[in-house]
Amino acid sequence: MMRHRRLARSFRGLGRGRPGPEPAAAAAGAPAQLRQVEDVLRETLAEVLYMKPGDVGVNTPFVDLGMDSVMGVEWLPMIQQRLGVSLGATKTYEYPTIRDLAGYVLAQMPAAVAPSSSPAGEPDPVDRWLQAIYEGRADPAEAQQWLATLETEETSGRTP
Repeated sequence: MMRHRRLARSFRGLGRGRPGPEPAAAAAGAPAQLRQVEDVLRETLAEVLYMKPGDVGVNTPFVDLGMDSVMGVEWLPMIQQRLGVSLGATKTYEYPTIRDLAGYVLAQMPAAVAPSSSPAGEPDPVDRWLQAIYEGRADPAEAQQWLATLETEETSGRTP
């Protein structure tokens, strides 16, 4: 484990001085999309680390969260599946936080593929509910009642 952390520290600065757009600058024009990419990265990394997404800080280095190279290799296919961007194994060392990596990933995504928000800028109500259950803020036993409320609000033209 110590060897992995030393290796990670040695890679930490790689790629930052290369020519080309800085990830944060490339994504600066799309804060909602950047936030969505960050959310996907947090969710998938939390799954790999057996943590709750809320416990994964966007500015916390991956190695400080306990990620090692094996976990990184496990995480990359999840990122590709959810976001459609294939990353090399060194990208988690070149962009060592969720915020850094999200900017890079967003810059690599074609505009047509980049995550989009709903018309009101809010996530889908079902997605919000499922996220609340996952984070422990909602009780799955209340799902029937919530769905009935959602259906009533949708038929009346309101959204929850």
